[in-house]
Amino acid sequence: MEQEVRFGILESVLFALGSPVEYGKLAEVLELSMDEFLTLADRFVKDFNKKSRGMKVIRLNDSLQMVSKSEHHAYIAKVLETKAQKGLSQSQLETVSIIAYNQPVTKAMVDAVRGVDSYNSIVRLLERELIEQRGRLDAPGRPMLYGTTSEFLRVFGLESLDELPKLELKVFDNMKEPDNLTFTDLEESVREEEPVV
Repeated sequence: MEQEVRFGILESVLFALGSPVEYGKLAEVLELSMDEFLTLADRFVKDFNKKSRGMKVIRLNDSLQMVSKSEHHAYIAKVLETKAQKGLSQSQLETVSIIAYNQPVTKAMVDAVRGVDSYNSIVRLLERELIEQRGRLDAPGRPMLYGTTSEFLRVFGLESLDELPKLELKVFDNMKEPDNLTFTDLEESVREEEPVV
């Protein structure tokens, strides 16, 4: 099968689904090994995105997704007769940042860094699918752990969490592994370091 034919298949699949499609599934559909697919995907993304189109292909972890260009959002909103989605509030930005850099974390950990209750921010971030539940911490009360999603990567224009800007200070750096974390560890960490806000 020629490269252009495979490009056409990729474009059709990504357009039809509209959501992220894992590399493994795309390689299977195109009957390619993973190495062959990754080479093809690199060429496809470069070729597709260099042309003047209303759509672009983005990478999200180990997936590809076709999305509309952000500069066309206002026009799309007019056609759909909807208002552009409201941006994140300051408290939601703080909360999602803490989660992104320290995941998986509990609400208590986020509260300790922010110095205020983060319940409403966490609920809004869950509704917008920017964060998700990642199981429970093995500690008294078994608090829920939170981490970011592929939607978080898409919204912030990242291919992976490795692209997050580097920070000099992470409040949980000196803590034990999350699986072994206790509330005593959290209290000690918060006492040792100034909260990041």
